[in-house]
Amino acid sequence: MLTNLLSGLLLVLLDSAGSVLGTELDSASCLQLGLNSAKLLCSSCDDLKQFELGTLLDDCEKCCTRDAGSAKLENTKYERAILEVCG
Repeated sequence: MLTNLLSGLLLVLLDSAGSVLGTELDSASCLQLGLNSAKLLCSSCDDLKQFELGTLLDDCEKCCTRDAGSAKLENTKYERAILEVCG
């Protein structure tokens, strides 16, 4: 019984280490780091350097959603918009 418990614990630890060392993190791990992988575009990770937040770059790249281009105005995606009609 104790052997099964220790084996299970070892598997959980190895699984956690594998996800941390891998190329991507799951959404729960990203949320613990303060990153929302559902809305974080990989092109936004490059902007961290200009604000001297390069230490977050590795985690950002593991949590981001791949996009086609840079974070320039023509490729910016917004969560929502409000359309106001005047006249």
